[in-house]
Amino acid sequence: MNRIIKKVTATALSLALLAGTGMISNNFAFGNNTAITVSAASAKSVIINNVIYREYDSYVEVSGCRSTTSSITIPAKINNKPVVSIDSYAFSYSSYLENVTINADIEYIEEGTFKNCRNLKTVTLPDSLEVIWQGAFSGCSNLKTLILPYNTTHVSSSALYGCTRLQNIVVPNKNTFISTAVFKHPTLSTTSEFCGRITCLKGSLAERMAKLRGHRYSSYSLGDVNNDGVVNVMDASAILSAYTALSTGGTITSTQAKLWVTADVDHDGRINASDASCVLSYASKAGTGYTGTFEQFMATR
Repeated sequence: MNRIIKKVTATALSLALLAGTGMISNNFAFGNNTAITVSAASAKSVIINNVIYREYDSYVEVSGCRSTTSSITIPAKINNKPVVSIDSYAFSYSSYLENVTINADIEYIEEGTFKNCRNLKTVTLPDSLEVIWQGAFSGCSNLKTLILPYNTTHVSSSALYGCTRLQNIVVPNKNTFISTAVFKHPTLSTTSEFCGRITCLKGSLAERMAKLRGHRYSSYSLGDVNNDGVVNVMDASAILSAYTALSTGGTITSTQAKLWVTADVDHDGRINASDASCVLSYASKAGTGYTGTFEQFMATR
């Protein structure tokens, strides 16, 4: 689908909600890890670190990976050209693929991109991501945690169908629309069992979807990291503790998912001293008589 059309479609879906309330991938097996370039019309195929790219004059697209690859990282640039997109079904049926990190500034996870990657366990999505299209992760039965970036506005139907071990979906943006059919088969009237939890902000669309569909959920207030009903220096301290743990090699686990919806207050995809500074600024202003909420305070920064 044309990228402009996709953007318009995703925006329309989200606005409408706010107003009212099978293919095989381009995977190939090669004998070694040497970069290979093959001329093809206006693009050339380039293989770097087991990932297959199509390189054009001014940009690069991802088209697949080697069939036995277990871990991939998609960089922001290849040969000084921006990586702008990943093909539909690019990694589908990649049975060895376990870990994916996307550093490229892509806006969409296309239809069926990771379909039936049955051993996929972790995926790190870029801050630029806006839409996860239908069936993108369907059949990823070993995926346990999905942390959505703040800029993700729409998760389409069947995107997580068959993700039977999914334990947590983390949604940091109040206005992210998650289709009520996100766990539904695209053509059959069946759904995959979702026994996990949706972690989101209070009053968010994700919370409303969870209530509507009877999913387990935990909802929190932005900045209230210790969940005591107020945003103050104690929350700033909690943010700094998390930042210290991360900077020394620690990781945020699914049981700490609320940090992603409460502590990343500046929405830059990181938990760091900048977030703590925002909380301290609010606490200081509240101490002088400011009565607005923390979210209202952040909206003016």
